[in-house]
Amino acid sequence: MTLLSPLWLIPAALCLAAALLWPGRQASDDWDRVIARPLLALLRPARGGRRLFHPALAAAALAFAALAAPALPGGDGRAFRHAEAWLVLADVSKSMTVDDIRPNRLAAARQAAVDLADLAGARATGLAVYAGDAFLAEPFAFDRRQFKALARALEPGIVPVEGSDLQRALSLAASVVSDSGVARAHLFILTDTGGMTGNAIATAAQFGARGHRIDVIALADPATDRPVKTDLTAAQALAEAGKGRLVTADALGRIDLAALTADGPSAREGLALAGLEPAGNALLSHWLLLAALPFALALFRRVLS
Repeated sequence: MTLLSPLWLIPAALCLAAALLWPGRQASDDWDRVIARPLLALLRPARGGRRLFHPALAAAALAFAALAAPALPGGDGRAFRHAEAWLVLADVSKSMTVDDIRPNRLAAARQAAVDLADLAGARATGLAVYAGDAFLAEPFAFDRRQFKALARALEPGIVPVEGSDLQRALSLAASVVSDSGVARAHLFILTDTGGMTGNAIATAAQFGARGHRIDVIALADPATDRPVKTDLTAAQALAEAGKGRLVTADALGRIDLAALTADGPSAREGLALAGLEPAGNALLSHWLLLAALPFALALFRRVLS
């Protein structure tokens, strides 16, 4: 259970405490008109600090609790959202043209993106590219032909700013995932490990903390030092921060993608096989208002009597 507006519990608790601690009051009659108060106090039995449960305050407490919007996750089963989507983040900087992997790093990245589209199943796929800046090339969609066409067209220079700003790319990915409303996002970074800075690792950790996952596919020979040395240690740290794994391509650009895609959503929910899960929350506020009805009726009876 979750509370969509938990601050309303504060006035609810205050009203409940007041309802329980409300001081009792002796019913009024006509004796106090003909007998002096000191004598009447001796003739009447002591109340002994008796307290009465106040129905108006109890009804108010339940009403405020209803405003807190208690809800059960999953909704009523009539609305669904995509349970998981895949976002491929491709490095298109000039260093990706190095041919330490045959035919070159970027060609291996293109093929990896196409292979991931084939493995996505019922999941939506998206494509983003980055160098010194980052751009969304294909939003989450199910059109595999469009995705593959864009993936095969990846070339250096499509991002006009030089560099490898992975932190900017991860920030873009986080915005895309947030705006799409998917429950879980699986991010695949196709890179030669450039831009693996501390800030990028921190951004990946924030992404993973939200329930998403980042896998790093290193497309570079660990022994190469051109144009810069491949940093698999930083790539491993970023993958771990994103709750994912690091895999490396061999000299021919072959990648074991099965190691990254085998941990899909559990089939214990039938809808997970279709890439869907219930959306929204089932509100319980109306039940609290129904529980307040007897207290409201008791209050009306007291007022009318």
